[in-house]
Amino acid sequence: MAGYKRCIISFSFLFISIFFLSFGALSMNRRVIAHAGTGKADSMSFETKGEEPVIRFGEEKLSAYFGREEGELTIDGTEEIPLIEFLKGEKLSIIFHLKVPSGNSSKTLEEKEPCKVDLELSKYPVYWRLVTEKEVLGVGNYEVKSPEKFRELLPKAINGVEAEYQVLRAEKASQEILLEMGRKENCKEGKVLEDKLKLSSLPPELRLKDFGKKKGETVGKLELMADYSFRLPLLRTEEKGQYTPAIQGKLTLVIWREVYYD
Repeated sequence: MAGYKRCIISFSFLFISIFFLSFGALSMNRRVIAHAGTGKADSMSFETKGEEPVIRFGEEKLSAYFGREEGELTIDGTEEIPLIEFLKGEKLSIIFHLKVPSGNSSKTLEEKEPCKVDLELSKYPVYWRLVTEKEVLGVGNYEVKSPEKFRELLPKAINGVEAEYQVLRAEKASQEILLEMGRKENCKEGKVLEDKLKLSSLPPELRLKDFGKKKGETVGKLELMADYSFRLPLLRTEEKGQYTPAIQGKLTLVIWREVYYD
C-alpha cells in the first residue's frame, strides 16, 4: 500500500511539473511572437515623444513633416532641395532619436559601414514653370496635354547615394543619431542635367508658341520640381521575419535649366 501511495504521489508531482512547464513554454512563446512583431524586447526603435527630428541640406535647416512610430520614421520634405547640388555631393542630414534596450552597446550604429540607398522619382505630377522675358508659364496658368514630357527631363532614380549613421549622444536608454546622405562629387548625371534644353524637347504647346526668338537664342529658364522617395533600414540587412526599424522619406528636388530655340 505504501508503495502504491508513493507511486500516486510521484505521478501527481510529475503531472503538475509537466503542466507548469507547458504553461511556461506557452507563455514564453506568446512573448516571443509579440516581440517578433514589435521588436520592443531586444531591438532598437524610434523615439515617439520628446524632441522632433531635424533635417538639413548643407548648413540650411529645412521644413518637413515627421511621423514617428516605434518601427518607422517618416519624413515628408516640403522645402525644395537643389538637385544639381545634391548630385554634386552636398550632404543631406537628419538628426533623430532612438530608444535602445539596456545591454545594447552605445556604438551599435557607429560600427555600421555606409550603405547604399536609391531615390526613386515619385508617381506624382512634376511641377514646372517656364520664365521668359515677357511672361511666366506653368502649372496653374498654362495647360499642356503631355506633361509626361517634363518627367522625361528628370532622372527616374538617383543611384549611388551613400547613407552613414553616427551616434551624437548616448544615454542610458536612448541615442541621438545623425544620418548623412550624399553622393560623390562630379557625378555624370550632374553634368548632363546642367546642359541647356532644346525647346523641341518640351510639350508641343510650348514648341509651337511664338517666343520671338531666333535659332540658338535663349527662350527662358525652366523650373522643374519633383518628389523623390526612399526607404532606409537602420540595419544593413533585413532577414525575413526580423524586426528592422526603417526611415521612409520623401524629398522635393528642384532644378533650373536654360531653354534655347532650336
